[in-house]
Amino acid sequence: MPYKKLIDGFRLFQEEYIHSEKGDYYKNLVEHGQKPDTLVIACSDSRIDPAILTHSDPGEFFAVRNVAALVPPYNNGGKLRGTSSAIEYGVRHLEVGHIVVLGHAGCGGVNALATDNYQVTNNHDFQFLRDWLNIGAQAKEQVFQRFECSSDAEKIRALEQATILVSIENLLSFPWIKDKCDREELQIHGWYFDMEEGQLLEYTPINSCFEKIGCSESGATFLKAKPDLDIFLENYTQSCPCHTKA
Repeated sequence: MPYKKLIDGFRLFQEEYIHSEKGDYYKNLVEHGQKPDTLVIACSDSRIDPAILTHSDPGEFFAVRNVAALVPPYNNGGKLRGTSSAIEYGVRHLEVGHIVVLGHAGCGGVNALATDNYQVTNNHDFQFLRDWLNIGAQAKEQVFQRFECSSDAEKIRALEQATILVSIENLLSFPWIKDKCDREELQIHGWYFDMEEGQLLEYTPINSCFEKIGCSESGATFLKAKPDLDIFLENYTQSCPCHTKA
């Protein structure tokens, strides 16, 4: 996209939200501050903008975006915690009622984790990517053990969904998130956007799998315990060609 389109897009934003009937709505956000109900943790991939995907207006959700929509554990030993700081602000200050972890098919970050390919060029590796993606290293190990005879594409798709569960598990390691979930003041949702099919799937804790969003009320369950990756992968294995041949 040419840089000029960004400038033209801002003019359209002004027309829609400043100089139109939505002007009062946006003025209210400016004067009284934001009060979003949802925190969205999404991948930085330019193809899955969560505002466009959910047709949301400004002020409707608080957003964190990073490579592969990963959440580090609460005690990760680091001092520069950009993602964790944004999560804390959303949960403790804005007091959101929902957290959505939004992963997707065709994720370049998960592909790098799966293939162990961190090269920028033939002679240079990314400086920071490997350490960040190692958040999902244990999930990779479990996926590759269970899907040993499956295609690379099947392994990567399973890992894309598994890393969403890793992020949910790590969210529940934050004590003030776990406390709110236990008191049923906060719901955590895992979403998987299948770009090829144009479908949005949601993790359902009761069935321990991803299903088309809105097809099951079980996706709205309050998560009080960390998702069991082994059970999820066992259920996922039922559709694995390796399993059906056995």
